[in-house]
Amino acid sequence: HTLYRDVLGVWQIDAVNKVVKVRFTDANLPWCDGRIPAPGGYVDLRWAREGNNLKYHLSVPAGYRIEIENPGNYALQREP
Repeated sequence: HTLYRDVLGVWQIDAVNKVVKVRFTDANLPWCDGRIPAPGGYVDLRWAREGNNLKYHLSVPAGYRIEIENPGNYALQREP
């Protein structure tokens, strides 16, 4: 759980309210990739960092809402 939360950035999967909370922290890694089972499917997150830019791909089960926190103040770019 700590790796999913603190390194990958999947902070919380709220199955009751159907919300996935993502938090891009200041992990000292150039990239990270992970898949977490959730009710109705999977949460897939992949990100790559170059300087202050962070490109990411995020998919969640149908019906889920996404909330993103960016305490690292990265320039975020979501990829399909």
